Amino acid sequence: MKRIVLLTYMLSSIVIATAQNITASYQVTMLRTISDGDGLPAKTFDVNYNGYLYTTNTRCISYLKPLYLKDYPDGTIDINTNDHGSIGLTLSTDTIQHVYYISTDSLIMRHRTDSNNKLIDKPSNSVRKFDPNYQNWQILPEVKVIAGFTCQRAKWLSPTGSINFDVWFCSDIPCNNNFFGLIGLPGLVIEGKIPAYNLSFNLQNYRMNEPINDAIFWPAEFNEPFRTLAPFRKAS
Repeated sequence: MKRIVLLTYMLSSIVIATAQNITASYQVTMLRTISDGDGLPAKTFDVNYNGYLYTTNTRCISYLKPLYLKDYPDGTIDINTNDHGSIGLTLSTDTIQHVYYISTDSLIMRHRTDSNNKLIDKPSNSVRKFDPNYQNWQILPEVKVIAGFTCQRAKWLSPTGSINFDVWFCSDIPCNNNFFGLIGLPGLVIEGKIPAYNLSFNLQNYRMNEPINDAIFWPAEFNEPFRTLAPFRKAS
C-alpha cells in the first residue's frame, strides 16, 4: 500500500465552523481496458493523473493533469500482446482535463471534457444551470479512518439506483464544494470512486484558508467557446 503524505493541521486544532478556502491535491487512477477485437483477452492498465481542487464558500474548480504525457506526448500508448503484436490506445493530449467549475451563487456549472471534441466539430467546454440539490446523495452510517481522518461513506445514486459516485468524506473539514464537481456533502472528500469512468481518487494533501488567486477559477481553456446544455434538475 502506497504511503500517503498529508500536509494538514491536526484535526483537533480545527475550530473553524466553515472553511473559507481549501486547496487540495489527489492521486487519481483510471482503469482502461482495450481489446484487439480478435477474441484475445482484453488488456487492462492504469492511467494516472494528479487532481487539484480549489474551493471557497461559493466557488469551486477542480481538474486533472495527466501524468502519461511525459512518456507519451502524442497521447498514443501501445500495449504489447506478445505473439499478436501491439494494440494502440489514444488518450487526450489536453494538459488539464475533466475541469469542473461550480458557482453556488449563480448555480452555474462549467465543464471541460477530456476528449478532443474539435475532431467532431464540438466545443470541449459546456455550461449549464443546476438545482442546488440535484446530486442525490445517500449518507450512509458506515465510518472508517483513512490516513488519520475519520470518514463517513456517501453515495450519489442515479434515478435508476445505480452509483454515480461512492465517496468517503470527513465532516471535521467543512467543505460544501468538492473534487470532480461534487456539491452538497458536509465535508471534504478524502477518497472516492466513479464507476462509470473506472476511476478512483485519494487525497494527498490539503491546506485551509490560504489565499486563492481569482484567476484559478478561469483557466485559459475557458477562453474557448462553450456549449449551453440542459440544466441539471433534481430527480423527482
